[in-house]
Amino acid sequence: MESDAKTSPLDCGSDRISNLPRNVIDLILDCLPIRDAARTSILSKPWRDVWVMHPTLVFNLQFFTQLCSKTYANAMVVEIKRIISNILLVHNAPISVFQLFIPPHLNLLPETDFWIRNISNKGVRKLELLNKYLRTYRMPSYFFSCLELTNLTLSNCSLDPPRGFRGFNNLLNVKLKKVKITADMSFGTLLKELNLSHCTGIGYLGCLSNRNNNLRKIKIFDSGDLDWQLFECIEKVQLLTLELKGVTHSRNEIINLDTLVGNMPGIKSLCIDVCFLKTFKPVRSLLDQKFALTTISLRKTGTKSKWQR
Repeated sequence: MESDAKTSPLDCGSDRISNLPRNVIDLILDCLPIRDAARTSILSKPWRDVWVMHPTLVFNLQFFTQLCSKTYANAMVVEIKRIISNILLVHNAPISVFQLFIPPHLNLLPETDFWIRNISNKGVRKLELLNKYLRTYRMPSYFFSCLELTNLTLSNCSLDPPRGFRGFNNLLNVKLKKVKITADMSFGTLLKELNLSHCTGIGYLGCLSNRNNNLRKIKIFDSGDLDWQLFECIEKVQLLTLELKGVTHSRNEIINLDTLVGNMPGIKSLCIDVCFLKTFKPVRSLLDQKFALTTISLRKTGTKSKWQR
């Protein structure tokens, strides 16, 4: 009896956790490092079923820090690849969130092709791939079949869409850093936020020139191939940031500030490099005339001027 009394609270607690609603258990697993979350599968068959159905897979910096030191010995590199591949192979259910961090000194690019292929038919909605390796990663053709994507974050990658690709029609947020775009592609008309940093080939993005676009926020930093015609169809934009100090330009790439603002009747905040602009009206008059516009920041090398309503 004494033994039973000592063990019953533990059994009761275990039952309470196991019997929690599935969405609560998923939240618990989300709070655990993926290696620890995977270990829950050995607790029992129900927990194994929960793990293989868990929709979030995060292989971030913490995951790699837990597994090995910065030296990345060959044996450990092989083990890392095996662990990630095995986790993906046992997941037969949809994967709604997939995050992958590629460390600077760990070449996972060949294996990443396999991992992207594995998730491409799992209904992934949020994809984040941060490539810190010295070589640019070319997104495989499987990536372009992830048509349910709503959130996309890529770093140090290249996008070469296959011929006939019609675009991602469900994207809401896109963030690209050091990404090279090599052919026409579209992020769809539902896109609300676009953030580009140190990218090339942005002229291939048809989402900007589509009059049916739903863009609300555009941020472009030091990205070349800028075509001002892309900014003729941005009536719904509320925040526009163009910091292009690292980009060369010609006289053909000069635009009137009042014309630019006039294309965005709902604009609230505008930040742009002054070297790309000429204006016929004082900045203060633009603030007075445009009811929605509350802030204009004009930047030039070493200085910034800011006007607020």
